[in-house]
Amino acid sequence: MRILGELFRSPLEGEPTVAKWVHHRFGPALLPYVDAVFTGTYAGDCDRLTIDSVMPGVRHLEREAGSLLRGLFKKMREEKKRKKGGSLKMPAMISFSNGMRQLPEKLTEKLQQGKELQTACRAMTIKKEGNNWYVSTEKETFSAKNLVLALPVNQALQLLRPITPPCPSTRFLKLK
Repeated sequence: MRILGELFRSPLEGEPTVAKWVHHRFGPALLPYVDAVFTGTYAGDCDRLTIDSVMPGVRHLEREAGSLLRGLFKKMREEKKRKKGGSLKMPAMISFSNGMRQLPEKLTEKLQQGKELQTACRAMTIKKEGNNWYVSTEKETFSAKNLVLALPVNQALQLLRPITPPCPSTRFLKLK
């Protein structure tokens, strides 16, 4: 019933977070499911990602029709008229045209392999001393002012766990 109540909720002004938008449109019961989707899709936090940045098509439908469901029904009717029986398609989520690999590729395209960029070497430990990061691999230790980890989150957390407390310039969440 709460989902049908979405038909009578006006669009939120500004750029609400995904969590605030879902809570407003559909109620708090859906938040754990939406959080799982956005954590898995964007490795992002629903309380920080804005709905406008990750699902602009959804926001467009909502603003145009006053309700997401009304917007979807309107779009479905228009598509059926245009295609004579066309099916409803949900607005696409935003991602890179060539998938998530495009982000690290773009970040590294101007870096020199072997000097500013180290790949295919297993990090054993990470330390932060002053303004520098030190990464020890099986073969040598590298230092850098900035560090980007491109590995699964559990491996990254294991490497970062000894860094306590995090320095002010470190942007990661410390898990218990």
